[in-house]
Amino acid sequence: MNKLSIFIFVSLWIFVAGCAGSKSKDMARVEQSAMHYRVAQDLLMKGQTTRAMAELHRAEKLSDKEPEIHNLFGLAYLQLTETEKAKKRFERAIELDPEFSEAHNHLAVILIEQKQYDQAVIHARKAVENLNYTTPERAYHNMGIAYRRKGDLNAAIKSFNKALLHNSNFVMSRNELGQILMEKEKYRQAASVLKPASATCDASPKGAWRDECSQAYYNLARVYVKLRKRNQAVSAFRNCVKADDGEGAYAQKCRSNLEILQ
Repeated sequence: MNKLSIFIFVSLWIFVAGCAGSKSKDMARVEQSAMHYRVAQDLLMKGQTTRAMAELHRAEKLSDKEPEIHNLFGLAYLQLTETEKAKKRFERAIELDPEFSEAHNHLAVILIEQKQYDQAVIHARKAVENLNYTTPERAYHNMGIAYRRKGDLNAAIKSFNKALLHNSNFVMSRNELGQILMEKEKYRQAASVLKPASATCDASPKGAWRDECSQAYYNLARVYVKLRKRNQAVSAFRNCVKADDGEGAYAQKCRSNLEILQ
């Protein structure tokens, strides 16, 4: 789902522990459902979506009221670009557990793509209201995206800053915030936001942030150009080409800029 790509994050412990506490269900069926869920989770993270779906159907047949199963179904449907089916699964997960932060956040992503920005903000906010949510930066980031797309830049900036308060290394929010500051021609502030993103990318395994690192290097290089820091710009453009394997869209942009600067 383009720049709003989401990370697969589901809590298997919650699913198993929640099931174990239910006296109304047959424990053997619950444990077997949890086993299929674990397999599906692993397959989905490996990109084997069709096989993951088969395991999820087996898990659901054994225990159809587990919100984590519906949430994982939603992620699988997203990988298959079946947005409406994914949306229904996230909504069902929330119906079963109104405080399920991951499902609220995933639903917010879809609502942003459907340009339902106010609803997206509502669900992102519900996600962060749960104090047990371990990755609130993701929901704050999506909240910022929604605000930015509806033209409320001040609210967007506040949301991205909140994301960074929870995780200062969250490259996605640094990219968005950096771009806003660049648009406002606040280049020194943009540099202060983007330099840590560059450092995070330097320390992360290649591909960990998908194309976010290529974008971070590209944005930082453009800021350095505006600040007339040629050597730093050249270095950032080179990192951009390297991060994008020399062939992606950002690599082409960065290579073109390097030809001008060198």
